[in-house]
Amino acid sequence: MKILFVHPRLSVFGGAERVLIHMLKALRENELSLVTDCWNPKDVKKMFDTELPDVKWVRCPSFHPIHQHFVAFQWLVYTRKLNRLIRQVCGDYDLLIETQQVYSDPSPSTPLINYIHYPTLAAPPPEERQHLTSSIYYAMSRFFIRQRVKKISLALTNSRFTAKKIVEYLNIKPLVVHPPVDVKKFYSEQTWSDREDKVVSIGMFVPWKRLHLLLEVARRLPNVQFVIIGKISEDHRGYYEKLCMQSPDNLTIKSGETPFYKELASAKAYVHLCAEPFGISVVEAAAAGCVPIVYHIGGPAECLGDAALTWKDMKQLSTLISELIKDKDLWSEASEKAKKKAFEFAASIFEKRIRNIIEERLWK
Repeated sequence: MKILFVHPRLSVFGGAERVLIHMLKALRENELSLVTDCWNPKDVKKMFDTELPDVKWVRCPSFHPIHQHFVAFQWLVYTRKLNRLIRQVCGDYDLLIETQQVYSDPSPSTPLINYIHYPTLAAPPPEERQHLTSSIYYAMSRFFIRQRVKKISLALTNSRFTAKKIVEYLNIKPLVVHPPVDVKKFYSEQTWSDREDKVVSIGMFVPWKRLHLLLEVARRLPNVQFVIIGKISEDHRGYYEKLCMQSPDNLTIKSGETPFYKELASAKAYVHLCAEPFGISVVEAAAAGCVPIVYHIGGPAECLGDAALTWKDMKQLSTLISELIKDKDLWSEASEKAKKKAFEFAASIFEKRIRNIIEERLWK
């Protein structure tokens, strides 16, 4: 079978790119092609620490927004041009798979699978406050996108939390397939006595990740060490610099490509501070034996279930951390439960599920 993947922006390595790579691996027995702006197998292999199948690269132009506002409409214009390229080549393929929000317009004879990480162009982010201008903006974008999604044969997504948003904003019902996580890389058998009284949080240094909340928690718990690890967004460098200036003595901020699995293996808890669609770093922390303490709304709380502790306000979060740090039996039980749960999100399970879905739903 000849399969064409569409993922226009491979210049950023994140959760969406991990989904793409493991979909390629899942279907490696087929003839694979990939529409993307850049393809360097050595860089991809190094980043995701995995062997890659043979892939034919179909180069497409990169997306460069002219203005930071109205990005959704600029993306829609860009993908219209991209669709011309896709229509030119997709007639030679038996299946089209998208792992970014292109919402292609293939020929009627070519089935289309779309993995939707979040209906970003049609729905406001979970953390964004609604006002009149943004409501009109997303409503207009939603109108155009809903016309495109009618071509999707099968929609996939990362959690029930995201699935509800897709139903609400795109009027289609997706199948939940949790993203792949490299749990073996992060797995740790470090015990209570091997670990420090330390709490870790990981995320991009942008306001909606709400990393600033950890500064308040650190001030409440001066005898506990806190570590924030993340990448700096140039658009929000001021936010990062403000965090550094205001952080208390018991909180360390690390930026860049830090090998954070070592930090997770030496910490007792991992705190997630916002409502995200899934949260790969939370599962990585669980695999490392860190007890996940996650916000009560969002993908992490839903996907981990009782393998995570949940919080609603700063007082409750501080109390949970304090109790966990002090109580060896409580921590040991919660840590083992988290590690066991993490293996449900292993990359091998994701790959097997993808193969089964395609065989059962499209080729039965």
